[in-house]
Amino acid sequence: MPAGTRSLGTLIRRARLEQRITLRHLASRLGVAPAYLSDIEKDRRTPSYRVLAGLAQELGLDLDEVLARAGRLDPKTKEYLTSAASPALVRLLRAIARTRLRDEDLLKLAEAVERQAKR
Repeated sequence: MPAGTRSLGTLIRRARLEQRITLRHLASRLGVAPAYLSDIEKDRRTPSYRVLAGLAQELGLDLDEVLARAGRLDPKTKEYLTSAASPALVRLLRAIARTRLRDEDLLKLAEAVERQAKR
């Protein structure tokens, strides 16, 4: 993880505490055991997409950030990468990995893709 970034567990715990939500209450809202949520906060477990999406929604966090901290992809992205992968997509992803683009550069690239999709 780059310097200054927080783990998924730290991100979740801080957001929960800032909002004064108990572990039991949040676990109940998500339909998981408090011990499981505690393990997530202690970075002992990586939850499913469903739980990650629920955490983001309940705590008002950006889903993309939560997924990134967990090292997960949303189901549609994962499906696209595995079923619709083309040589051009693989080339793009390899170039991104090789050059290790900064977050701001990745955001610009994502915006360019969204503009292209609107054409």
